[in-house]
Amino acid sequence: MEIVEKKHVLTQKRAAAVALEALRSFSGPIFQPIWPLLAIYTMDIELWGKAVDVWFFASLASIILSWGSNQYLQKRFSSFPNKVYDSFVESFYSRWPLLLIFLIFLAFSPYNPIICVSYILLFTGKYINQSFETLYVYEKNDWKPILANVIGLAVGITYYFFKLEEMQLVYLIFAIGFSEISKSAVHLILNYKVFLKGKVDKINLEMYLITYNFFIYSFSIILILTIDRFFVYTNFDAADKAMYQIYMNFMVFVISLPNFITQYYHKRDKRSKIKVDNSLRMKVLLLGLLLIALAIFASYLICIYIFMLPISNAFLAAGLLFAFPSTLYTPLVIYFYNKNNHGLLSRCAAGAAITMLASCGFFIKSFGLIGGIYCCILGQWIFMFLVTIFYEQDQISKKIKLIK
Repeated sequence: MEIVEKKHVLTQKRAAAVALEALRSFSGPIFQPIWPLLAIYTMDIELWGKAVDVWFFASLASIILSWGSNQYLQKRFSSFPNKVYDSFVESFYSRWPLLLIFLIFLAFSPYNPIICVSYILLFTGKYINQSFETLYVYEKNDWKPILANVIGLAVGITYYFFKLEEMQLVYLIFAIGFSEISKSAVHLILNYKVFLKGKVDKINLEMYLITYNFFIYSFSIILILTIDRFFVYTNFDAADKAMYQIYMNFMVFVISLPNFITQYYHKRDKRSKIKVDNSLRMKVLLLGLLLIALAIFASYLICIYIFMLPISNAFLAAGLLFAFPSTLYTPLVIYFYNKNNHGLLSRCAAGAAITMLASCGFFIKSFGLIGGIYCCILGQWIFMFLVTIFYEQDQISKKIKLIK
């Protein structure tokens, strides 16, 4: 009887741990839609449509400010577990010149002063917040990022309602930036001991060269997820821009689900690296299809009944076509990632991005707003085919070596 009770307790603890980790992993995508919801329910959808350009700029800036540090730190932490805090602090301070360049540019830009301050808060906050992501994963600490997200969001929303009677674009952007910098303040307070434990003598400029491949890979991936936004944001009015941004943000979240499946099997098997074989590929395909179908249908209903967006059934079908390739290429991306072959993945993403750049204008002119999603579908499928081809070539070369 005691054994059964112990197993039950362990199962409950495991379930709670998985739930907490999932909440930590998805807290960003879960909390992010709150801003468009606020704008839509308290003002109108056009207000959020005017703000999506800021979100687009912030996405690109975040990748540049990160400069591949997350992937770099993952490998540093596993290779030198006795220097975790040294590696973290070195990476944190060595990337300061990048942030300084952005802040100088904003200080001398011709934007409205409130917009400039908002951007400064937003970029500084994102710089600090994303710096802690890898450390939390390594420490298996899920409550700190959740707490930071909740407090940061609460502060930003409080300011938003304080300015509600005179709400306009500049105050909405400031609320978002204020939320981001408040979140970073929580991170710094909760982790001040990290900076006391970590030792760094100087800014390591060589780190930019060491992490260059990681940066190029991350930047190429973000390109195939944002090229369509550029064409949509420059061709449609604020309401259409808002609708497209909200729906596509849900879709980007959906294609991350197969990666979460691989992480689950990785932890269950207790391997230092995820072993990519046909068994894992099949599990990701089958479970991924189920999760993706449910998530896309849920996203579709949320967009219609909560965000009150006038999207058609064609968006639902397009979402399924957009997300399906991720169930096939996710294990293969991990395979090449384990082999440190980021250059190959970058070339695959670049090939997809170039195709999207050449075709996105045609899709939008021919099909309207949904043409942007068609462009994304093309990019996802091309990326999947390229990664699959290189994977099969790699497997064939292995077999040839074994025969020899």
